[in-house]
Amino acid sequence: MNTHPSLPETPNSPNLAIRVIKFGGSLLENPQSLELFRQWHASQAPAIDLVVIGGGVAVDQLRAWDKRYPFQPETVHYLAIEQMEFNARWLAKLMPDWKVLTIPSQSTEAHHCAFKNQLEIVFRANQSTKFLIDPLLWLANDTVLPRDWTVSSDSIAAHLARSIDANELVLLKSALPTEPKTRAEFCLGPWVDSAFAQVCDSVNTLRVVELTDPAFTELQFGPVTHSGIRS
Repeated sequence: MNTHPSLPETPNSPNLAIRVIKFGGSLLENPQSLELFRQWHASQAPAIDLVVIGGGVAVDQLRAWDKRYPFQPETVHYLAIEQMEFNARWLAKLMPDWKVLTIPSQSTEAHHCAFKNQLEIVFRANQSTKFLIDPLLWLANDTVLPRDWTVSSDSIAAHLARSIDANELVLLKSALPTEPKTRAEFCLGPWVDSAFAQVCDSVNTLRVVELTDPAFTELQFGPVTHSGIRS
């Protein structure tokens, strides 16, 4: 386990590292989570931070309804994403130093370089390095992720990290899984959704942090080795 941030400290660099953070929906039920998040974030190396908020209990209820009264998979997928959008805007009221960032529509992964450039223009225009992500517009035209329950906010965060070549992806969880030995074991395990392995492979560094642990214990995987095998 690794308890130290991995990004270089370059607060004045014009090429500040990009970190995508997934804030687990279950953490929204813990009244201490926001203060714990502030403490954890204060200990991290400077970066442009993009936080993807999970759906929480509302999406859990949606999943239960879908089992009883089945929806079309694509319909229920976007209802869950709408809840992620709501949670981002709600948290922005509680964390006014974080800005909501609506990701622009992007129809194909082939244009990810232009997509990254477009987002960096938005970063500069907002004069901020701390963003809560509204993914609805972006995912409405996305052709990469399945549009069903195989996708959760874990895969959405990983897809965003891959699309903009983020330096690292951090999954904030309420508990750490039983320690897997490799990235592949984690990505294929029950701790993330079944689409996660599909989009996580090209993410440079993956960190999994137990936010409810005062020591913020974490697992860290990556980056790619010269042999092409991830640690």
